[in-house]
Parts: sequence; structure tokens; C-alpha cells
Amino acid sequence: MKPVTTFTIVTAFALASGLYAGDPAMCGAAGTAKATPIHADQPSGGKSSVQRSAEEFAAQLAPERQSDLLILLNEADEARLLTIDGIAATRVAAIIAARPIGSLSELVAIKGIGLTTFKRILAHDQHTIESAAVDATAGMESQTKR
Repeated sequence: MKPVTTFTIVTAFALASGLYAGDPAMCGAAGTAKATPIHADQPSGGKSSVQRSAEEFAAQLAPERQSDLLILLNEADEARLLTIDGIAATRVAAIIAARPIGSLSELVAIKGIGLTTFKRILAHDQHTIESAAVDATAGMESQTKR
């Protein structure tokens, strides 16, 4: 039988009182599992205010524009991503490491990308994105003609 420790009692109280959200089975006497604090800016859905704001900004874009940006973020090489205003090499590396990116709002979960950078990415020149898509298509066509 394991001895009851102060950690066990405090953890049990915190879980029972709703101070922490988590799986009670994951909280052992050794204290190796960490419970996740419930913050005021995170409703029961678990999304932060930054995440909700990012979703709102992304929803304002036309579906085609969202798709173009997702293609850019998921398929562009490092040099191409560096053309986005406010994106430096460290953020480019983080974006590439986070691939595949399923939705634009996922960007704010990447270290170094907050709402300001997120808005810059959304505002990235549409013409530049379209010309990159045309270049990629032309490159594929020239390879098939060989």
C-alpha cells in the first residue's frame, strides 16, 4: 500500500474542486504527471483567446484565399516562406517543422507566431501566392514534357 503524501491530498483536492482539468488517474503519488490549470481565458472548449481571435481573422478570408495560404505554408521552401513580411528564419523553421498545417488558425500555436505575425501572414500579397502557384504548375508541365 502506498503512503498518502501531501502531494496526493492536494492533487485530489484540486481535481475534486475543479481547480485543475485533467485525468485523475494520471496523478500519482510521485507527482510525475502534471495537471493542466484552467485559465479564465479558456472556456470549456479549451481554446485560448489568441486561438479564437486567429479563427475569427481566418474566417474573414475567402475559402480560395485560405486554401492558397495553406498550400504556401505547407509546400513552399524556406526561401519562399522568407518572402512573407515578418517571417524570419527561425519562424520559417518552426512552420516547416509544424507541417502539415491543417488550418490557418493552427499557426498561432507555433512558437514565435502571435496574432501580429499571423495577421501579416494572412495579408501576404495575393499576387505573389498566385504567381508561385503558376510557377509550380509550369515546372510540373515542363517535367512531364521531357
